[in-house]
Amino acid sequence: MAPILDARPSLAEAISAVVAERQVAMAIPGTSPETVADSREVKSVADRILGGIRRFFGLALKPAA
Repeated sequence: MAPILDARPSLAEAISAVVAERQVAMAIPGTSPETVADSREVKSVADRILGGIRRFFGLALKPAA
């Protein structure tokens, strides 16, 4: 999976965003991922998840294509 994520950094960013939206929505009763998608909390969680993905797969910090 590392070669795929290395070739397409935007894929790792998209995965981290979706996971973050779901995590934040699950932490707040009565919300859905769509209702929290643009929140600062989701951005913060997504950044942490993306960092973890990059560390786990040994990916360089490249901007999304």
